[in-house]
Order: sequence, then structure tokens, then C-alpha cells
Amino acid sequence: MRTKGLKFAGMAALCGVCATGIVLGATGETAKRAAPKAAVAKDRLVGFDSCARLQAYTRARAAALVGPYGLAGYGGGGIAIDERGAPMPVTSLPAPLPSVASPAAPATDGGGTAGVDYSGTNVQEEGVDEPDIVKTNGRTMFVAGNGVVRALSVSGGATRPVGTLKLDELYGDAQLLLTGNRLVVISSGVGPMPTPMPAVSVAPAPGEGDATGGAPAPGIAVAPIAPGAMPYFQGTVVRLIDVSNPGAMRVLETMRLEGRYLAAREADGAVRLVISSSPDVVGMVYPATGGPTAEAVATAANRAAVNAMPVNSWLPVYTTQKAGQDASPVRRAVRCRDVRYPTQFSGLGTLAVLTIDPSKGLDPVDRDAVLTDGDIVYGSKTSIYVTTPRWMDPAVLSGEKDVPQGSSTQIHRFEVTSRTATRYRASGRVPGFLMSQWSMSEQDGVLRVASTDEPMWSSGGQQISASQSQVTTLREQDGRLARVGQVNGLGKGERIYAVRFIGDTGYVVTFRQVDPLYVVDVSDPARPVVKGELKIPGYSAYLHPVGEDLLLGVGQDADENGRVKGTQVSLFDVSNPASPRRLAVQHLAKGWSEAEGDHHAFLYWAPTRLAVLPVNSWESGNWGAEAVGVRVSRAGGITRAGSVTHPGKDGWQGNIRRSVVVGGKLLTISEAGVKTSDLNTLATTGWVRFD
Repeated sequence: MRTKGLKFAGMAALCGVCATGIVLGATGETAKRAAPKAAVAKDRLVGFDSCARLQAYTRARAAALVGPYGLAGYGGGGIAIDERGAPMPVTSLPAPLPSVASPAAPATDGGGTAGVDYSGTNVQEEGVDEPDIVKTNGRTMFVAGNGVVRALSVSGGATRPVGTLKLDELYGDAQLLLTGNRLVVISSGVGPMPTPMPAVSVAPAPGEGDATGGAPAPGIAVAPIAPGAMPYFQGTVVRLIDVSNPGAMRVLETMRLEGRYLAAREADGAVRLVISSSPDVVGMVYPATGGPTAEAVATAANRAAVNAMPVNSWLPVYTTQKAGQDASPVRRAVRCRDVRYPTQFSGLGTLAVLTIDPSKGLDPVDRDAVLTDGDIVYGSKTSIYVTTPRWMDPAVLSGEKDVPQGSSTQIHRFEVTSRTATRYRASGRVPGFLMSQWSMSEQDGVLRVASTDEPMWSSGGQQISASQSQVTTLREQDGRLARVGQVNGLGKGERIYAVRFIGDTGYVVTFRQVDPLYVVDVSDPARPVVKGELKIPGYSAYLHPVGEDLLLGVGQDADENGRVKGTQVSLFDVSNPASPRRLAVQHLAKGWSEAEGDHHAFLYWAPTRLAVLPVNSWESGNWGAEAVGVRVSRAGGITRAGSVTHPGKDGWQGNIRRSVVVGGKLLTISEAGVKTSDLNTLATTGWVRFD
């Protein structure tokens, strides 16, 4: 059976497998100074030259994972059968899964210069924008939330609402990218699949033939899905909105795309959308009764279903719809010849990087893919790096096979120097697992990566080695990311909580009971070295430069046993790499800050040395939500500038999510509304309530 087209019938929903391939975190291994020779072969990716070869590969790999309950790691057992192979009645579908949100730099053509007249989104790399719930060009601010996009005038006098656009068919929270007069709105999530649905056709990707690699075919027939076989879908919806008149925003085009949204980046007007999708595991069954006979019948039926799955079952599909027009045919998001696969099997998911030119529409102008599952995305001006966690045979988790000792994370590099083309370049690997996008940083063609090994355990459950972290440098060489150098032994028995690479220096925070801040010199990629270390209670989860040789850390205070006690900010002097010092610390509340896990929630306005971050607290039975402002300097340390709260309902305060500076005023944004405050005193000067 085939369902790719079903998810677009009536253009009401996307359909796909919710479960991704099984991955396992790092299990620890002290990395050697030089990359092992075996890594050369397994890190080199191979391309498919036809759809027939892709189909043969996926079917063969899937056959090894098929069992009586479907395709291990990807679900699929949806219809109960008896020992004769007859289907059992389906009474109801499970309740829908909850929506999942996906975790934004300034736009041009606005009211002044970003960083001077207004603040943009707090991003990792200058000139590379990241999606967020708030975007501004200094003249208009756009806010996404509760199924709408709001436009507010923020230049000149008082902040005032000018337009609202309702977003139907929204999966999870919307994320925004603003380029010129085009607003790209991205949402992704999980929901119930309507059943039953009629059969439709899936067209090949533009410029590609049918499954045999021959001439283009008009479409591939799809059989209807049986009720209960696939109750959930996971998809991504992208909208292109004309905001040239913020008071009359209008949707120009909508893309409905199969797959889980990982991230997006925008640079020079080009958007790279990174999606991770799972194969459409359909037509599978599971035994309604126990026993070897029932399981054998179900396994045989599932193997037959895998052998019958067309090439479209393994690749994500999409459709677009322009305003006032019918939807386009359902098409493959990537062509077979765009797909590469690791020689060391990494699952049957598809990691796709789609290049979009918003000035032309949402149809990808270029597409690249790797047959694997995607995880963390980091983007520079020249590259997109995507990590792949180690794929683990499901038999390991069931106890049928031993857990292999030592683990690693694979990293794939895509070149993005062209506005209209993305090019896969190389893959490599590092030991252990990565914390977030901040674990990676590219400079002068060298990728610096901070990772942590997990403890290694014996088969008897006894720990035989403790965790440790390392910084590894990689450079592209002959189609792979080859290891250049490495320094390990950081934070033994701990894991990484924060990383920041600034120029030739990396700052790494590990934590278990105390917070070691390591200063790593990576000026010579072949010989990275730890220059200094500072141990203090608590930890920093986010590090931000706030002046020459000054770092501000946002995190948690902790006692001598490692129990966290509340949000704190710390000011570090790193002018002497061999001896970093904490100049000041400010305890904010017995709570937490969204900035600890999402750097977009943090604002630093350099002209006034003001840092603003949201803080949620729970003290003495009272809930608090505020944006706290602190001023930082080498001479003055950290001084509290004040705080901002938003009125809510029923005595609850509005949960402040973001802060923006525009035209000499501070704007704080929550689901309740936008408050304008004096930039110096943080006193309230205006309030706009959201309906």
C-alpha cells in the first residue's frame, strides 16, 4: 500500500510516520589523536545514480528489520490479523498526539540599521538568520503565536497594532524568517490522520523519471490506506506572506511537506530548510494472538509489504498551493540522484536540505539529501552542518544484542556559498554526542566541535569508565571531514552544559556538582589545547560576549551537591586564558530562564550594556514571570537595572518570551501583549494587549 498522496487529499493534512529511526546516545570512548583508518571508508557517502538503485537498497536494508510487528524502529504494525492472515476488526483510533513546537537576525529594507537603531534576533553567526517567534526590520515588528501573525508599528511614536493574519492548519508554534517584504512562516508537528481516504498519484520530483530511472511518468498509482494502519502524521507547513503592507498581510503560497522540521537558516535572501523524514511504513500488520505461527504469518505479510513499497515510500513528498489556485501535484521533495547514503548503515530516514528563494516562491530551487536521520543543525555563511546520532539496531534495545562499546556522532557538511544552490561536500564524525548547535563553529574552513562521551558500562551493569568531553577540529579532505586535531579529558564525570567559540578560543562549561569553565585555544587546529580552567558552584547554560574579554553566563546556582537553586548570571574575565576569573554574580530568582535553553530569548544591547532575559520563578507558592534587565561592565560588574512584568488573567502574569530594542525603547513580548519600556529605567511607557 502507499500513502504519500493521501496526506494531501483535500489539502487538509500531512501524513507520515511519526517515529524516526532508533538512535542511541554516546556510550563513551576516549578518542585517539588521529582518526582511525576505518573511519575513512564509513564516513564517505555514496550517491544513488537511479531510483531503481535507491529502491533496491532500501528494500534490502528494510528486509533485515522486518518482524511480526512491522519495521523495527519505524513502526508500521497497524492492522491486527489472526493466524490465517485475516484482518481483525478496528474499533477506534488512538487519541492524537500533542502538537510539538520546533525551536530566529534582522531583516533589510527596514527602519534603520540593525544593531544601531534596533536589535535583531540573537543568532549564532552574524549574517545568518535563524527562525524565531518575533522578527523586526526596525519599522514593523511581527509576532507569531496562538495561530496568528501580528504586525505592530514600532517606529516613531507609540507602539500600535496594524494587522493580524490568522494561520489555519498550523502544526505547533510558528517560527518566522523575514527577508525584505516576504515573511516565511514555518510550523511543524503531529496530529491524527483522516481515514479512510481515496487513492491519488505521486509525481516524480521535477526533472526526474519514474522508479526505473527512465522517462518521466505521469504518476505512480497509490492504493488507499486501511483504517488504523497509520493513525498519525508528521509534517511541516511553510507559508510565504507578503508584508509590504503590514495592515493587509496576505498569504502568497503554502507548502505542505512531509517530515519533521529540524531548522532553517537565511542568508542573502536564500532560505535553507532542513527536514528529517521517516519512510512510509504502510500495509503492515501485527499478530492478534501470540505464538510462533501467528508471528510467522505476520512477518511474511510485512516482508511482502516492504517488497511492494515503491520508491516514493522512502522519500519525503510535498505540495505547494498559490493563493487563489489549486494545489500542485504531490511531488517528491528530493530526486533519487540527490540522495546519498553512508556506507555504515544509518537508518532508513531521509535528511533533506531544501533551498528556497522567497522572491520566487516556495518550490525548492535546489535539493540535497542523505539517507539517515537528522538531529542538530549549525549554519555559517558558507556551510550548513547537520549531525546524525548513531543509529542502533533495534535488537540492541530489546536485549537480543549487546550494546557496542564506543559511540560517535556523524556530521554532514553542505556548502551554501550560492544563493540558489546547496552542495553536499563531506561527512565526518566525532566521539560522543553534541549538546546543541553551539557545540559547532566554523572558522577558516575548520569545524570545531565540542562533544561529550557517556560513561561506559559492563554487561553486568558496572561502570568501567566515566564521561568526559573533548574539542575536535575537522577539515574537508577528499570528500570527508577529516580529523585535524583533538584535546580531550575535559570535565571527567560531567557533561557539557554550554559552549561558545569566539575567534580562536572555545569556552566550554561542564557540570555535575561544580561548574568548570574551560578555555580552549584552537588557533592551531592540529593542536588544540586547554589554556585555563575555572571551577565555581552552579553552571552556565548560555554564554554571551559582552565586551572585550568579557563573557556573561546565564544558568543556575547550585549547592555543593549539585542541586540547583535558581537562575543566576555570571560575568567572567577571560583576558588571561590561563586564569579566567568570575568578576561578579547576580542571583535573579528561584526559577529558570528560557534563555538557558533558547538563546533567542536573550537580548544584549551593547550601546547601553543592557542584558535582558525572561525569568520564571516559583517562590513561597507564588508564580512569577518577568523580564529582568542587568547592566554589565568590567568596572561595575553586574547591576540590576529593573524588571518588566505583563498583566495576565486571573492573577497570573503574562509569560514574557522575547525582548527587542527599537528606536531607544525596550519592547517585551508575551502571549498577553507587548509592553514598551524606557530603555534606561525600564519604566512602562506603553502597553498593547493581544486579543
